[in-house]
Amino acid sequence: MSDDDPRSIDEPSAGSDCDGVHPAGAGGEGRLGEPGGPGIEVGRDSPDPRGEPPAVDATAPRTSPAAGDVATKVRSKKGWIIGGSVAGAIVLVAGIAVIAAVAVTASSGSSLQAASSPSSSAPDSDLVEVPDLVGMTVAEARSELEAIGLDLVVADGTDDQAIVATQGRSEGQQVAVGADVLATVEWTAEPEMDSLSFADGAALDPLTMVGWSFSLGADNSSWISSPDAGEGEIIFVNDEGTCTAEYWQQTFDATATDDLAASDEYLAEVSGATADELAQYAFDGHFALSGGPDGPAREGEVATRTLLWSNDEGSFLLTARVFRNLDYATSTMSNVYTLEIQCDNGVDPEDVVESLDDIATVSVDE
Repeated sequence: MSDDDPRSIDEPSAGSDCDGVHPAGAGGEGRLGEPGGPGIEVGRDSPDPRGEPPAVDATAPRTSPAAGDVATKVRSKKGWIIGGSVAGAIVLVAGIAVIAAVAVTASSGSSLQAASSPSSSAPDSDLVEVPDLVGMTVAEARSELEAIGLDLVVADGTDDQAIVATQGRSEGQQVAVGADVLATVEWTAEPEMDSLSFADGAALDPLTMVGWSFSLGADNSSWISSPDAGEGEIIFVNDEGTCTAEYWQQTFDATATDDLAASDEYLAEVSGATADELAQYAFDGHFALSGGPDGPAREGEVATRTLLWSNDEGSFLLTARVFRNLDYATSTMSNVYTLEIQCDNGVDPEDVVESLDDIATVSVDE
């Protein structure tokens, strides 16, 4: 406090009597000057609230206190001293015990903490990292996720050979075991199959979408479509006007049980060739293969059976494929796909058939 503060109290000098003086605001009810009484502010010049001390007669004889009073006071003082010493010892022992306990806890705290609560930086055994799936096939991505306890979710009907384009959970993300990973797919630009042989036809789903696909007016084509095509038929004429190519599709109830024999059976019916003639003159040909609008890109071949002949009207090539396994009755789709080329005499149809691959393909959408 500063010297100017009226609440400041000078230190009492030796022998001064300051009993009963309490700081301002201390105490409660009672008389001024008594312990526990209301406090007052005392300044250097403040009058003593108790008034002047009573006069002492120096000539009056001194009286000695009774022996019993002295003994009582001594016992009381000793008791306080002994009791205080005992209490102090108890407090000291208790303090030592507390200090020892703290020391033990401090020395073993790290090991106890490590045993009772795992480090927050330790990896959770129930979490796994999501791998990068983009560029994998659906089959590969599914296998990759199943190996670490996750599930791949793609649209219903997605082909296992479709390519993962995006994934819902990013690479490296920590997820719980059993979580789903959503993915979108796209079809690869690489051919999914090189060919569709006669044996491959037996493995097709009976409801596979099959049909002709035409690229009318292709820039690199030497063929143009003809306005004379009948219903259900497509006819092209080459630039020289020496050959025409006619495409059609239909249903055919073959008795043969495989695609090759069924295709020969169909050729015999359309051309009028006998079984012996087919055995002697029929040979393997092909159509160009492509994927459907919802399927993968394909650049292979579809196996066909072919007959080649000529007469006074010109040179002819007839090639066809019967898909014996297709359920055309249920799907109302065709199961036979045919191309007939007719050229002027002196022009070989085999020389022009390859150029038709640029404008006409058999589309197979599994």
